[in-house]
Amino acid sequence: MCRLDLTMRPGRTTGNRRFFLPACRSAMLVVMVYICNIFIFTTRSEAGEVHRRTGILAVCSRFSPTIAVDIRESDLGGFVVGRIAADSRLRKGERPVGLHDFNAGETVTVTWRKSHEGTSILTLLARENTVPAPATERPAKEQPLIHDNRDFGALIGKKRRHLVVKKDTLLDIARRYDLGFNEITALYPQYDPWLPPVGTVLEIPSQWLLPDSKYAGFVVNIPEMRLFVYSGGTGRPSVRTFPIGIGDVDYPTPTGSYRIGVKRIHPTWFIPPSLREKYQRATFPPGPDNPLGDYWMGLEGTLYGIHGTDIAWSVGRLVTRGCIRMYPEDIVQLFPSVKKGTKVQLVYQPVKVAFISGRIYIEVHRDVYSLIDNLAAHGYDIIVRRGFARLVDLEKLLDTIALGNGIPTDITLELD
Repeated sequence: MCRLDLTMRPGRTTGNRRFFLPACRSAMLVVMVYICNIFIFTTRSEAGEVHRRTGILAVCSRFSPTIAVDIRESDLGGFVVGRIAADSRLRKGERPVGLHDFNAGETVTVTWRKSHEGTSILTLLARENTVPAPATERPAKEQPLIHDNRDFGALIGKKRRHLVVKKDTLLDIARRYDLGFNEITALYPQYDPWLPPVGTVLEIPSQWLLPDSKYAGFVVNIPEMRLFVYSGGTGRPSVRTFPIGIGDVDYPTPTGSYRIGVKRIHPTWFIPPSLREKYQRATFPPGPDNPLGDYWMGLEGTLYGIHGTDIAWSVGRLVTRGCIRMYPEDIVQLFPSVKKGTKVQLVYQPVKVAFISGRIYIEVHRDVYSLIDNLAAHGYDIIVRRGFARLVDLEKLLDTIALGNGIPTDITLELD
């Protein structure tokens, strides 16, 4: 748990092949050499080589010559991130255009060359009217840069480190620092959760950006798998935060606004019909094996709730039928201070952005329910809507989104 005063903002199978004629051998050799040449060309990325691919324009701005094109459907994969060269050829259909005529979401063909100075975009070509209709209404133009110098969002928590000792697991370390399993493994995917290298010093992901929401009641950010609890009203608000487990992909935790409708100690679990065959019963009595743990806070008008668990290692995972699980030690601390009627906001924000003391920070989590078509375009859209486009280093933005490690990262453009 973390608490902070918010006024302190800082050729697929081998088979048996037989060649009966010498001429066939010669022909096959020519084909194999040709295929090998294609493979070498498409997998190397030597400096000076020119590449051409078709993809989706993920990031572009009238304020920056840097663009990003999503080519994950091609043989190279990933993103092309580069700067429009002074002599770049930009066209839509048959007419020459400027970079301001392109929009994120368009299908484009990009040609680029890498050098020791970076990636240069040589051509950017698109058909006319290739932008799909937006799913939601977008502003007609970018909002102006913030003029009243007020910060947006907040960074809470503090940096910590942990020395891995014998018998440590990532699960133990996560629970010790009140993290979910998802948070520690997103930062260290290279380690076996059961056998992290002894003697390694781990950076603990114990800083967070606040979700974009009202600082009141409970806010659950579903893809982050974290609960934020606000108190103190408008005079001196403060926040506590806890890791949680959420619904699996077949029974996702819903979004929306709710209230705490009921509180129970040592609850009985009324088992959903779909699970009664598994448990061979309709109810589960209170006790150490009850999946609800010792505390239950129900969301009014629903069958969902915030509760403890008998399996602590499920926190930070997609494991429930839509409910929200907490560590036993967290919910025992939280439960007494919660009143019936407390507001609960369930939001879906895999990308969080903050503007703090003139710097832009971004925090990226996995899109657990696959609700975002293009996470890079989604993140940049948030930045544009907030009026921060001129302050952002697009390469840092794309790198941070590609990592998706949940760490608040400064992506401010450094001006010479």
